[in-house]
Amino acid sequence: MNAEKTLENLSRNGFDAKYFETAAQAADYLAAQLHGKTIGFGGSVTLDTMGLYDRLCADNTLFWHWKQPADEAREKAAGAQAYISSANAIAGTGEIVNIDGNGNRVAAITFGP
Repeated sequence: MNAEKTLENLSRNGFDAKYFETAAQAADYLAAQLHGKTIGFGGSVTLDTMGLYDRLCADNTLFWHWKQPADEAREKAAGAQAYISSANAIAGTGEIVNIDGNGNRVAAITFGP
């Protein structure tokens, strides 16, 4: 996949997309952007592997059903100031695909923060 062309297509489709060579660079960027916020997390092995939850806990209030009681965390995550989730797929055409078993991720992505 051509990352530059994909970023152009994502931008054309209304997304403010960023590309990072490493997970650490992406985590650094997000940590710099998010201070003193409530942040919801969607179920994501990518976010878990990045250690992003632990990284952002110091300066923010986080809600993630993988780390807290599920029902309460999902509800608070949907109403947070920011919501972070990985995509199931990103096409070179600039389309993002998300499929969700419970609906909490796609609901927060579509109607949430």
